[in-house]
Amino acid sequence: MKTLKKVVALLLIFSIVFAFAACSKKAMIIGKWKQEEDGETLYYTFDKDGKVTISGEEDGLAITGSYSIEGDKLTMKISIFGESEEEEMKIKTLNGSKLVLESDGETVELTKVKK
Repeated sequence: MKTLKKVVALLLIFSIVFAFAACSKKAMIIGKWKQEEDGETLYYTFDKDGKVTISGEEDGLAITGSYSIEGDKLTMKISIFGESEEEEMKIKTLNGSKLVLESDGETVELTKVKK
């Protein structure tokens, strides 16, 4: 009986740690991020309520959608010209200044925009 209690306690601890890690990633991603590639700049703004906005530097066009984080997976759902798109990416790095995502063998690196 003591062994069963220990197993249940360990499972509960692992569940809490996993949930905290997921919440921690969501808290870290909140804010504005910049992607620079081939002379183009895109901004990704992640809100605390699960909304994402992707905008360009010059054209003023903005695409909105939603995002979720589960483990090391970032899923963004956006609608472009009435067509819904869903992109799932692996979070390779996420810290206070750098976000590195991977999808289909392609790596995207974003840097946090300081206020």
